[in-house]
Amino acid sequence: MSLARSGRWISLVVALAFGPAFPAAAFAQPTVMDKLKSEKLFREGKKLYDDGKYNEACEALAKSDELDPTIGTIGLLSACREKQGDLVAAWKGYLETKRRAEAKRDDRASFAAEQADALKARLSKLTITSRGGELDLEVVRDGETLPASLLGAPVPVNPGDHAILARIPGAGEWKAQVTLKEGEARTVEIPPLRASSGGSSGPPRWLAYVVGGVGLLGIGAGAAAGVVAMSSNEDSMVKSICPPTARLCPERDTAFTAATVSTVAFIAGGVGVGAGVVLFFVSSDGSSGSASRALGPVRIAPLVGRSGAGALVTGTF
Repeated sequence: MSLARSGRWISLVVALAFGPAFPAAAFAQPTVMDKLKSEKLFREGKKLYDDGKYNEACEALAKSDELDPTIGTIGLLSACREKQGDLVAAWKGYLETKRRAEAKRDDRASFAAEQADALKARLSKLTITSRGGELDLEVVRDGETLPASLLGAPVPVNPGDHAILARIPGAGEWKAQVTLKEGEARTVEIPPLRASSGGSSGPPRWLAYVVGGVGLLGIGAGAAAGVVAMSSNEDSMVKSICPPTARLCPERDTAFTAATVSTVAFIAGGVGVGAGVVLFFVSSDGSSGSASRALGPVRIAPLVGRSGAGALVTGTF
């Protein structure tokens, strides 16, 4: 290992950073060829770093560290991540640098610890909680699925914008966008999500008004037809137009027809009103947590009796 690799990174001025984790597991022993390739990549990365080409520098240094993990390489890579603005990656890199240095009783462990502590103070913390506590809830933050064990825990993230997506299979999804400053801590609460086998939210609220309105028109038509039926029947009897025993009589036939129309219209109208009421409760008005979540199985049945017709709506509310 060259002196350049083992020591120069300590003198670099580091701008605290945040980024991906560096594995702390034991590495396989590198071959001679691995060491030579690693040394070449390190020198290339160091030059790119000095030239301010941090993206290319970080890529070269990361490859170098994969081939031959050393304290100097991971330290310079952490500084490079910091220059990139990836504070999480830099913080975790310095922690890995400290671990490697302590394992070798290297004095650079204290410097790495100082850098990690300084970065930790700048880290943003994002806590995501679930009010509903659904077991099948999936939470995605910035395109990566968040393990269930991290729900409710403050997780270090980079300052800036973060996209949150929560979903339950067959129950739609919920989205949020949050912007964090350096060192800011924020908690985002996911509202309850309703799991359903249909995989869709309720029908639109306007459909309830349309169906209910049609039902009211049906009841109105039934009432009008009923008036015609009673009027025709009275005319046929009071004015003695039709004999009491006559069944085939125009006025009486009109009365029977109007009565039938009235009954059918009342039934259809009652069912329509009942359906409108049900749709109102199961429909979605665009807000989370609609009343449909508290609505159980609903049944609609027509009712026809001696005094009129209508509809029976049963369910659990």
